[in-house]
Amino acid sequence: MKEIQVNVPGFRHDFALVKENRVNQNIGLVDCYRHLAPMVDTDVYMSWLMKQITTRKIPVIKRKVAGPLVAREFKLKKEFSADVIVNCTGLGATNLANDPMYSLRGAVINLVDNSKKIPKLMQAHCVSHDDITSENEIVFIIPRGTEKIVLGAIAEKDSIDTDIHLENYDPIKDMYRRCCEFLPELTKLNINAIDPIRVGLRPFRQDNVRLDREKGSSIVHSDGHGGAGFTFSWGCAEEVTYIVLAMLS
Repeated sequence: MKEIQVNVPGFRHDFALVKENRVNQNIGLVDCYRHLAPMVDTDVYMSWLMKQITTRKIPVIKRKVAGPLVAREFKLKKEFSADVIVNCTGLGATNLANDPMYSLRGAVINLVDNSKKIPKLMQAHCVSHDDITSENEIVFIIPRGTEKIVLGAIAEKDSIDTDIHLENYDPIKDMYRRCCEFLPELTKLNINAIDPIRVGLRPFRQDNVRLDREKGSSIVHSDGHGGAGFTFSWGCAEEVTYIVLAMLS
C-alpha cells in the first residue's frame, strides 16, 4: 500500500471514506481506499470511435464471415483488396482462429439521476471479486455523464442467453439489492424505463489475451480481452499497428 500511496494520484487508504461517502456502515466492510482513475461514458465513446472511421471515409460493412480465416485468407484479401487481415472478433475467434473462447455473461442496471433526490454522485464505488467473495457478489456503482448511474455486476461463465431482465432473473435482482444495500440512497432513484438493463458476453480465453501474427500468413489476431476491452483497446491497437507496419515494410 505504501508504494501505491506514493505513485498513484489521489490515493487515500482510510476507513473514514465509508462514512464520508454515505456508504452503509453495517454491511461488513472492513477496509477501503480511494484513487484517481479515468472513466469514460462508453456510449459517447463508441459514437466518437465510429465518427473517427466515417469521417475518414473508411467503409463499414456488416456481414458474416465463417472460419477458419487461414483457409479463406487469399479469397478475403482479394475480395477487399487488403494486404492484411486483423481479427478482433471476440467470441468469434473460436470459429475464425480455432482459438477456444468462453463467455462470461455480465449485466448492468441503468438508473436515472436527473433530479435532486440524492446528492450528486461524483465518484465510482467498487467491491471487486477476490478469493473471499463469490463472482456474483461484485458491486460497482458508476456515474455516467450527468443523468445516469450504472449498477453492476454479475459474471456467469458459459451463459450465452442475453434475454434476462430484472423481472425474470434472480441474479439481476440480487445485483440491484447489493448496490442499494451498499449505497442506500440509490433506492430513491428510478430505473431507466427505456434502457433498464444491458446484458453482454465478455470474451475470455483460457490463456489470457492473444495478440500476435498467425504464423505463415498476413493475419493478426487480437482477442480474449474479457471484461477489459475498453481498458486494453488503445494499447492493443498500437501493438497491432506495429505488427502490421512491420509486415508491410
